[in-house]
Amino acid sequence: MRSTLIAALLCLCATSAAAQGSGNKGQVEWSFGLPYYLATSTTTEYGSSIDFSARLGFQFGVDYYLIDRLAIGFDMSWVRPDYSALLIPDDGSAPIEIRHQANIWNGQFNFTYNFTDRTVTPYVEAGLGWTNFDSNVADSPPTTGCWWTPWGYMCSNFYSTYSSSNFSYGAGLGLRWNVNYDMSVKLGYRIVEIDTGSASEKPTMDSVQLELAYHF
Repeated sequence: MRSTLIAALLCLCATSAAAQGSGNKGQVEWSFGLPYYLATSTTTEYGSSIDFSARLGFQFGVDYYLIDRLAIGFDMSWVRPDYSALLIPDDGSAPIEIRHQANIWNGQFNFTYNFTDRTVTPYVEAGLGWTNFDSNVADSPPTTGCWWTPWGYMCSNFYSTYSSSNFSYGAGLGLRWNVNYDMSVKLGYRIVEIDTGSASEKPTMDSVQLELAYHF
């Protein structure tokens, strides 16, 4: 699927219409997107594994054009996929499978380059940042807190969960349609690779992204 999407984007890039577009030096651009993350899985060197389902996420970002067609920016994305994890006990007993939903945040500093100043232009991007994963599985007994409120005396349980933050880097390509001087629409494909330090191969997050950008 990845190769098919990339090939389609490259074909569209070759036929982009010739007309004046956006992406000028000093321009600031705010974007809001809906990334669709593809299903993925990873295995550690000890045999444990985790499989994530495909899921739609949310994204926002800001870019500043250093020169015409070249921008530096930052974006944040969030997705809450279903997952199944295979746990390998260290006492040699049978593996344990759990199913839950995770919270995954990606923060990336990116460089984006638009190849032309046409109304429809191909672009490429590359960046680095971090990825935070929260399993939503408790890693210790709950802590109970109690207090007086306007509604009476209340107590609640608070849980700490298994989570991690890791260095990540990514790259992408796509098409940008400059609707007018104030708004653009982008359709792209991005790959983010996560450096966990424990997986037999670095896990990746592949996504198809639809973004709406406002520039001024």
